[in-house]
Amino acid sequence: MKRPMILFTGGIGPSSWATGVQFFTLGNYVNAFERAGADTMLALHAAPEAYVERADALLLTGGEDINPARYGQTPWSPSMKWNDARDELEIPLAQAFYRAGKPIFGICRGIQTLNVALGGTLWQDIPSTKPEWRAHGQMDQPPETQIPWHEVLIEKDSALYPIFGDRVMTNSYHHQAVRDCGEGLYPIARTEDGVIEAITHKNGKIFGIQWHPERLICDGDEEFSDMRPMFQMFVDVINQNK
Repeated sequence: MKRPMILFTGGIGPSSWATGVQFFTLGNYVNAFERAGADTMLALHAAPEAYVERADALLLTGGEDINPARYGQTPWSPSMKWNDARDELEIPLAQAFYRAGKPIFGICRGIQTLNVALGGTLWQDIPSTKPEWRAHGQMDQPPETQIPWHEVLIEKDSALYPIFGDRVMTNSYHHQAVRDCGEGLYPIARTEDGVIEAITHKNGKIFGIQWHPERLICDGDEEFSDMRPMFQMFVDVINQNK
């Protein structure tokens, strides 16, 4: 069988990320999917329909915030750092792949992009909006409130349950989160304090997770869970959809 082609997105235009960090991060995504049996290509400009013709699936990667105007809100938190050029690239791509019935996988910012693209909303800033929720790994928060490593509780009837069971330790770094789910989307994993950490679509071809599985591809006996089966699961969905 021909290897599927996954289109993925990355930083575009001005960014709060250092260039070296950005390229290292994108390399992690590429490595994870190539090991799972897929090829990848980078989206460099906004040409949704052309990319839909060339790729079998879409990967929305991590990065900056999404402009609140994209989901009908005004920004009010000083911690907001968004990139309009990236929003303009990724949201139409997600909508085009959705219309075409092709699989989509969103990671970190990607779960938020996916949700907004399908009409959902976000919590703009967890520490100031939901103080009862602990900050999820934000380096500008006091150490005692940070939980970059935390347990996620998984729904029993979800695609993640056969991989991890009812819970898994994850590595999340975010101050925003899914609030109201977009069209056809619903939660399949949360933290104990209620933050949505994973969503899926009723069509069974769209997934979003808040943590960074591409950084947890392990070959040894590390203490954290090996996330390779998650990438393999998505590649299997792509192959079934071709």
